[in-house]
Formats: sequence, C-alpha cells, structure tokens
Amino acid sequence: MKLRILLILASLFLSALPYLADAAPKSAKNGQETAQPLDDTQDITIPMASHELQAEVQAEQAQRERANAPKTQVQLGASSWKPGSLVLPSRFPTTSFTTTDLPTLSISLFSPLSSIWTAEVGVSFMTMRREGTISSSGLNIRQEQNAYVNTVRLGGMYAPWSLWGDKVRPYASAAILPTMVVTRSSSFGEGVSEMGVPMELGAGALIKVSQPISVDLGISQTFGKVQDSDMSGFAVRAGVRVPI
Repeated sequence: MKLRILLILASLFLSALPYLADAAPKSAKNGQETAQPLDDTQDITIPMASHELQAEVQAEQAQRERANAPKTQVQLGASSWKPGSLVLPSRFPTTSFTTTDLPTLSISLFSPLSSIWTAEVGVSFMTMRREGTISSSGLNIRQEQNAYVNTVRLGGMYAPWSLWGDKVRPYASAAILPTMVVTRSSSFGEGVSEMGVPMELGAGALIKVSQPISVDLGISQTFGKVQDSDMSGFAVRAGVRVPI
C-alpha cells in the first residue's frame, strides 16, 4: 500500500516538472520587462572645454571693444573768430576791414589715433569787407572790397580717460593754420594773395545728444600773422559731429 502511494506521488512530481521549467523563464522575462528603459531623449549637459570658453569670452570682448572704439567723424562748425587786424595795400589808407554777418565756417575730419588722441584735418573760410568813397567828376562813389580768409586746419585733440563721462567728453586741442588771404582787384588797389601759418590752442567738450551725433562746444585762441595782418583772436566755437 505504501509503495503504491509513493509511486503516485512520484508520478505527480514528474508530471509537474514541465510547468515549473516554463514558469522560471517567464518570471525572469517579467523582471526584465519591469526594468525602466533608458530615455535617450533626455538632454545631457557636456561641460565646455576651458580653451573653448576662453576663446568665446575673448571674441565677445573684442566685439564690445570694436563697438565702443572711436570712429572717424566729420564735423560742420562755426566760430566767432576774426583777425585782430587785416592790413592790405590800399589807395585809401584810412579804410579798414570789418567782418560780415557770416561767422567763420569750417568742415573737419577727425580720425582716432588711439583711445585718447584724435587727428584733425579740415578747412575753414570767412569773408571780411572794407568800404570807402572816391570822388570822380564831382561825384562821391562808394566802393567796397572783400578779403577772403581761407585756412587749412592740421591739428590734434587730446581727451584723457579720467575726465570722460557718460555724455560729456572734455578735450584740449592744438592746430597749425596755413592761411591765405585773397582780394580781387578793385578801386582800393590790385588784388593780392598773402600767406602765413598762425597756430591755435583750444579747449572744449563733446556732448553726446544721441547714439551717432555729438555736439562740440569750445573756445580757442589764435596766434600769429599773415604778412602784416595780425591773425590773433579769441573765439567761441560750436559744431555738429557725426561718424562716417
């Protein structure tokens, strides 16, 4: 009887082995399926190499320096300057030249040599007039003669960093002024052309009124002569300066 029971249990065990074998792989497979897959869509931050970061910083700094660097500018200006005395040959010694209603007009090109030094090349011109009366056949005839003062400006401007502000840039300037005084033939005498090289010292400030436009306000003192004419004179000057 006991032997029969053992045989029945052995038979049941053997018949259950295939089911146990199938269950083990499924459990392992189910364990693998429950594992979280790697999300390849996530962003991965890779630190930038130090030399690449340094190159990028240098490039941005160079770009800012180019944007802030002084640029070549052109200026249209006017000045109250007039010669101390304009002495030219005349048949009427008592007559003298006076200024007209127009100020001294100028146009200059300013080119930066460095962050604080700027070169200036320009021209200026003004007109002076003298009047006199001559008698002819019992008539008094009024005559006049114009003198044209044409000047080339060759100079420089110094604007120290320590005095710079957000809107105002003070400066000091100096220039040599090759000058030609020209008159035409008239009742006063033959036309003449006289030349000399006065010089000018000045000071002022550039005032930024908008991003590309600056206003130049300053004073100047001119020294020197053109032949017998004294070109010395104090002046107030103003101009509008724009980059080109």
